[in-house]
Amino acid sequence: MIETLPFMWAWLWRFLAGVASASLMILAAPLSLPYIKERFRGRIGGFVFSGIGLGAVVSGFTLPFIANINIDLVWIVLGSVVFCAFVLSLFSLRTLKDLKQTIHKDNKFKIPYGLWLLIISYILNAIGYLPHTLFWVDYLVRELNFSTLLAGSSWAFFGIGSALGSISSGILADKIEIKNAHIVVLFFKALSCFIAAFANDLFWLNCSIFIMDFTTTGNVTLTNTLALKIVFKEHFPTSSSF
Repeated sequence: MIETLPFMWAWLWRFLAGVASASLMILAAPLSLPYIKERFRGRIGGFVFSGIGLGAVVSGFTLPFIANINIDLVWIVLGSVVFCAFVLSLFSLRTLKDLKQTIHKDNKFKIPYGLWLLIISYILNAIGYLPHTLFWVDYLVRELNFSTLLAGSSWAFFGIGSALGSISSGILADKIEIKNAHIVVLFFKALSCFIAAFANDLFWLNCSIFIMDFTTTGNVTLTNTLALKIVFKEHFPTSSSF
């Protein structure tokens, strides 16, 4: 029983982290986009979600080295960073009251047809990209026999693509409209899967993971912006949670 406890704890901790991450993803857009003028929403949305990529870049380059020193130290560092973010949020988020009032008005919200299509697109997108990203480092190490340091560095390309993709997709949406930008992003997202399926060279694999998260955060940004355009500000928190 004692031997299995750490493994059971990892499952519980992973679950709680998933709940918290999903909540942050849902709340980030309603706490920012409705308060921005429409012509700037693409770029501001890209800036907001670029934090996902910046975090992946830092973790990809630093955590493997910290883990080589002491794996427990990795958890201490991560916990400290999250605690600092928590304390900062207590003093910086001033629109939670407005968000609560908006959600209260959304009790009778019915999902429109356009939002249903967007939700289906988002579900299919997740089915496509999650295996690519979730098992990336494990795939490089176990299946292709790369070192853990090379695999961790490759994961950092995920973060670089994420940071650039979020901002670039927002700018692209402002240039060619949200729907057209969405089509372009999803096309390149599919392309990255084909690269990973047929390439074993590290250069092309890094290109694959870079394009994948370039388009992943781009898709998150554009989906939230498009949802806001479909349902408007008063129903946006509810539609974002869907």
